[in-house]
Amino acid sequence: LTGSGKSSIAQKIVEKYGAIQLSSDVERKRMFQLAATESGKAAVNKGIYNPRTTEKVYQRLTELATTVISAGFTPIIDATFLKYKHRKLFQELAEQLQVPLVIINCEAISDELRKRTMQRNTNVNDPSDSYLEVLEMQEKDLEPLREDEKKFIINHKKWLE
Repeated sequence: LTGSGKSSIAQKIVEKYGAIQLSSDVERKRMFQLAATESGKAAVNKGIYNPRTTEKVYQRLTELATTVISAGFTPIIDATFLKYKHRKLFQELAEQLQVPLVIINCEAISDELRKRTMQRNTNVNDPSDSYLEVLEMQEKDLEPLREDEKKFIINHKKWLE
């Protein structure tokens, strides 16, 4: 969910291992010719955050991940992955390209998510456009990890030791 620490953890992994971070926030804005820190804020599921665009963003992230892997690098996909179908895209991609898949499941208590989301709105250098209504929608729409996905989960602290 927004505010769970996905981007922060992804950045630490990138710094430690030389991986390449692919951000759904940045790619979504790129699709609309917006700078990464330019606001694309809209009502929930509207504007650049409509469901059709979200599908295109995940497709674009799979294309970019394929390019990164083909070039011999490791991609870190920094996205919410609220829906099983989006997580499944990357599971299938990993199988197709015969590379390992790791899910880093970032979580925080609801009060902390809200606090971080509100703080994030004051940071002009953050590409996220999330706000409390977005977090509430995400909490409602989140499809929990399924049993077949749990074998891919790793505690992010292990990656950062």
